[in-house]
Amino acid sequence: MPAVTIQGGMRVEIPNQDEIRGVVRDTWDERDRNLSRGLKNLRFLGVPPSGAPQIGTTGSFNIPYGPSPGYIWSVRLVAAQLSTAASLRGGLGYGEGDTTVPLISVVNTGTTTYPVQTFSAGQFFLNYGETLALFASATATLVSYGLFVVESPAERLGALII
Repeated sequence: MPAVTIQGGMRVEIPNQDEIRGVVRDTWDERDRNLSRGLKNLRFLGVPPSGAPQIGTTGSFNIPYGPSPGYIWSVRLVAAQLSTAASLRGGLGYGEGDTTVPLISVVNTGTTTYPVQTFSAGQFFLNYGETLALFASATATLVSYGLFVVESPAERLGALII
């Protein structure tokens, strides 16, 4: 820091532009590290139990994973392999075969059997006790599924939105 003489002969140090930029950059880096602390990327890839479930307008399959007590998940990607082309639908699930699940996404897949839905940060969360239920627009066999989430302690929800 260069020293400057002010009126009265006193010498003071005034930071220059590069020094100010360095302090601001270090402060932002520390803030970003603190926001990221406790976040964990998780992925669940699976095959339904033997006798692969039929999903459609009257039945669903709940992916058997959800946040532990005290944690929240930000869902980032849901993928499925279906036996026939259909639209994949997802919603909050609370038990296997639950058909009263609120709709959270629709993926139109007119000619493919590998529908995928992505979510941006802060768009779709799962709380403790909730799972993701998968439906289809027509009866189809669920061959495999994938769920990609970011986990955070529940009291640090803001870190998942940024």
